[in-house]
Amino acid sequence: MNRHEYLRILSERLGSLPHDEYANIMEYYTEYFEDAGEENEIRVMEELGTPEALADRIINENMGKAIPFAPGQPSFGTQGMNQPYNPMYQPQPQPKQGLSTGWKVAIAIITFPIWIGIVGAVVGIIGGFSIAAFACIASGVATFVAGAAVIGSGAGTAVLFMGGGLIVFAVGVGFVIAVGGIIHLIVKLYKSVFAKKQAYAM
Repeated sequence: MNRHEYLRILSERLGSLPHDEYANIMEYYTEYFEDAGEENEIRVMEELGTPEALADRIINENMGKAIPFAPGQPSFGTQGMNQPYNPMYQPQPQPKQGLSTGWKVAIAIITFPIWIGIVGAVVGIIGGFSIAAFACIASGVATFVAGAAVIGSGAGTAVLFMGGGLIVFAVGVGFVIAVGGIIHLIVKLYKSVFAKKQAYAM
C-alpha cells in the first residue's frame, strides 16, 4: 500500500464527518505524508496504523468518545510532528484559517488595475503565439507539399522546399508547446495562490 491508497481509504472512511472537518483532516494527513517524503511513507503508515483504525479513532474523537491510548501515552494534539517517533501517537488535525470571501473580493477590486493588465498581456501572448503556431504549421505543410510536387522537375529545388517546410512546421510546433507551457504555468500559479488544496479529491 502506498500513501495514495492509504489516503483514499482514509477519505472513504471519513465521509460521514462534516465537510469542513473532513477537509481539514484530509489536508492535514496529506501534508503529513508530503512533509515526511516518499522515502518515509512506510514508516509514516506504520506510525499512523491502518487507515481504517485511524479513521475510527478520528470519528470517535469527533463524537466525544476518544479511544484512549496506552497508559502514560499522549492523546491527540499533545505531541508535535517533530517529537520522537511514538507508534501510539496519532496527530490531531489542526484547522487552518484563511481569508474570508469578502476580503478576497475586496483585494481583487483594489488590485484590479494591476491584475487586469497582467491578464490582458498574458491573453495577448497566448493569442499571438496561437496565431503564429497556426500560420507556421499551415505554411510549413504547404511548402512541404509544394516541394514534393516539384520533385520530378528538380530534386534540389524539391529538397529545398521540403526542408524549409519542415523547419517552418517545427517552429509552429514550438509555438504550440510554448502556449501549452504558459497555460500550464498559469493553472499551477492559480492553484498555488487561490485554490485551497482538497486532499479528498484524489
